[in-house]
Formats: sequence, structure tokens, C-alpha cells
Amino acid sequence: MKKTVKIGFLLLILGIILAILGIANNGIQTVYWKNGFHVQHRYVETSHPSKIESITLQTGSDVVIQSGDRNSVKVVSGLQKPTVEVNDGHLTVKSSSGSYQTFNFQLTRAIHDTTVITVARGTKLSEIRADSQQEGDVRISNLAVKSLALQIHGDLNLNQLTVDDPLTDLTAENTSLTKVTAPSLGLKSDGDVHIDQSKFDQAASSIESNAMM
Repeated sequence: MKKTVKIGFLLLILGIILAILGIANNGIQTVYWKNGFHVQHRYVETSHPSKIESITLQTGSDVVIQSGDRNSVKVVSGLQKPTVEVNDGHLTVKSSSGSYQTFNFQLTRAIHDTTVITVARGTKLSEIRADSQQEGDVRISNLAVKSLALQIHGDLNLNQLTVDDPLTDLTAENTSLTKVTAPSLGLKSDGDVHIDQSKFDQAASSIESNAMM
């Protein structure tokens, strides 16, 4: 019995020593499950395009599109390195889509996938587009755009937005529109819909929401 206790005590000491060495060498990291366990890494892609005239979103992250001092794109991902492509003013942002579960020991912070696109003040975009490959919330504010077509798996927030063409290609979960102006509105929402101080008065509009059913 004493021999068993001694062996157990030695194994405990060895375990503590190995744990200390692991922590000292950055051994405690967030991991995620997606077809097996993987260590989460912080990937950051930052660029400053000379011009942004239109935007296509194909990301697994939350997206913010806003006006600012100059054009910039910053993408943060914990799954794989995102890509930012600019072709003659057309910006395409891509990153892995699909949800994944993270695990940590509360000593590390899970990485929140985010994409922030800043458009130089005074720029009028020709188009902002996102299809079903966009799996994250989208927030667009303080911009003017000719055409807007968003069919996303996430919440949509539009604030102080002017759209020239009918705003009739919107699909989202919860939707909030504040100070949005367009000829008309066509919205399909899986959740709540909030519209405040917005104007759609040049043609018939329609709203479909599962929350209303």
C-alpha cells in the first residue's frame, strides 16, 4: 500500500511539473472542434485599397461596413487565414464559414471572427452584395450605395443608409433598419423586424417575418 501511495505521489508531482512547463511554453490555448480538434490561431488580414467601388461578402464572420477617413479592410479569424481581393475597385472578402465549438480553460480568450470595412467618406458604392455564403451578422452605416442585395445567415443592421435602387433583395434573421431611404423595401426575416425613421415611398413594399406568424 505504501509503495502504491509513493508511486501515486510521484506521478502527481510529475504531472504538476509537466503542467507548469506546458503553461510556461504557451500550452494553454483555445481549441475548436471541426472534423477533429484543432488549436485556434489568430489570423489577421489588413489592407488599404486605393479605391473601393463595390463589395461582395463571403465570410464566416460578423461584418461591419462603415465610412471613415480612408479605405481599409481588417479581417480577424480564428479558423483559417481570410482572403481579401480587390479587382479594379471591386472588393471581395472571403473566410471560412460554418460554426465551430471552442474550448478553453478560461485563461485564454476565444477569437471572435470579425470583418471591418471602412470606406472613405464621400464615396458612393455601386453595389454591396452577400449571398448564402455570408454566415455572420452584417451592420452597414453612414453610406450611400446604388444597389444593395443581402441574403445572409445572421442579423442585419442598416443605419443611416441611402440606396438608389429598390431595396427588395434582403434576407436575414433579426433585422433593424434605422434612417434608411430607398424607393421600396422587400424583406424576408426569420426573426424580429425593427424599422425606424426610414422612407420607402416610391413603390409597394413587403415584409415577411416568421416572428409575425
